[in-house]
Amino acid sequence: MTLKNLHDVYHDQLQDLYSACKQSLDATTELGRAAADRELSEALIAGANGISEGMDHLKSICARHDIDPEGEHCKGMAGLVTEARAHAIKADFADDATRDVVIITQYQRMVHYALVLRLPCRICQPSEPGRGGRHSAKASGQHL
Repeated sequence: MTLKNLHDVYHDQLQDLYSACKQSLDATTELGRAAADRELSEALIAGANGISEGMDHLKSICARHDIDPEGEHCKGMAGLVTEARAHAIKADFADDATRDVVIITQYQRMVHYALVLRLPCRICQPSEPGRGGRHSAKASGQHL
């Protein structure tokens, strides 16, 4: 798809973000099931629930713009998910604690990618292309 204007970029990024969330949802659920530590497992399942809620929000934004949220495939998240599965799920470990540490590192990579590169600022929360959010992240000194 040729991106002709900011509107096209906005649509493309919504679809890419939805794809990233969908892929990370499956991987996070797998990581949660693989974790030996109960608290870690519960935290990852809670993380998966949060991703699911975010996907519902993205679906509603896409619906307002008559966009199919499934229109893109996020290759960046696909790579991170492949790595997470290879290093935390399929790898052999001498003990559960070591696997749990690797699960944490792999989850952090996926979350870092989603937060830093993909998610809109939680403070600004722009709802339309070309519109600002509730206030300037620069003015508040925060950008989440």
